[in-house]
Amino acid sequence: MPTYTLERPTAALPNRRYNPKNPAVNQGVRNEFRALADWWHEATDVLSSPSQKVKHRAYQRIIGLREAAVPLILEDLRDHGGYWFYALERITGTCPRPKDRPATFATVRQAWLKWGSDQGFI
Repeated sequence: MPTYTLERPTAALPNRRYNPKNPAVNQGVRNEFRALADWWHEATDVLSSPSQKVKHRAYQRIIGLREAAVPLILEDLRDHGGYWFYALERITGTCPRPKDRPATFATVRQAWLKWGSDQGFI
């Protein structure tokens, strides 16, 4: 009787990390992000519930892009707004919310944009 083993594929998965030295990879990630972000904005910009926004399939797929998505999320947050805070926290493991003022959308947005600038993402 033959035996079967389940093994992981040995072929390398495509590198989807954002790499400033590889514009071809970056353009592919940028195109994927833009399509997902447009879908997400179109479907959720009318919603008031942040929990509904972050559960959207496109948003979850953007989180799946991991570190490659961070500069793109920050650009979108700067240019279009949107509730990107949860995705940024999930991917980066940080939360630069201001401790000395109320955490309004504007103050949290500004804190993330400052963090992104300080880290060299934007």
